[in-house]
Amino acid sequence: MTRLNIFNQLPLTVVDDSREYSTIDSALARSQSILEMVNTDSDQLFLHFWPLANTVILGMIDRQLPSFESAKKYLENQGYQVAIRNIGGLAVVSDSGVLNFSLCLPIGGEDDSNFRIADGYLIMVDLIKEVLKSSGKVIDVKEISQSYCPGKYDLSINGKKFAGIAQRRKKNAVLVSIYLSVSGDQKERCRLLSHFYKEGKSQESKIDFPNINSQCMANLSDLLETSLTVDQLIDMIKETLNQDGFQIEQS
Repeated sequence: MTRLNIFNQLPLTVVDDSREYSTIDSALARSQSILEMVNTDSDQLFLHFWPLANTVILGMIDRQLPSFESAKKYLENQGYQVAIRNIGGLAVVSDSGVLNFSLCLPIGGEDDSNFRIADGYLIMVDLIKEVLKSSGKVIDVKEISQSYCPGKYDLSINGKKFAGIAQRRKKNAVLVSIYLSVSGDQKERCRLLSHFYKEGKSQESKIDFPNINSQCMANLSDLLETSLTVDQLIDMIKETLNQDGFQIEQS
């Protein structure tokens, strides 16, 4: 975990909202606040866990669906809170079986002057690979084009995506966020967003919205063949960082 280890001399504050589900607005506001703090004070890191009850987080591009309001109403009628995030990507689903978390890192110092956009993604990739190393599974990093919110840094096992990464930057800080499908009904998540794009008439758009295939996505618990939970994964992430020399402080 070489890339992230360059930060292990700084205190790492853990903000854990997993005991009580946040609303999407409060979660995004907290992330923004953390980004602002690190942008102002570069002598700190933050790790923010923010699982959500039934929620669909849309990307800015999703607003360009020809029938966006109708598609958004469909999601709300299915019992999901809906929000548009100010970070990259397209629509993703959150529920009790999905873990969202963010790493906020300082990048404005002299030693960080060559911190590339790719580095933010690769730090998160390295962390997840380290966390799951004991499983013995090969984690691939490549776009799964028929997943929802496909991207260059999708994480998959045997061709099935279980996580996606996005990031947001300010001058002196970067916020790298990931969702991990841990357990639950992944096919239903795919069906929900597939219908969202159908309702939004994505086929009439000049934008290449994803044609979602549920066979391209899976939960970590299924891929690892274990009864992994969100809480267990949170503990694994904390333990990995602790073993790598980070001084963890609870907020």
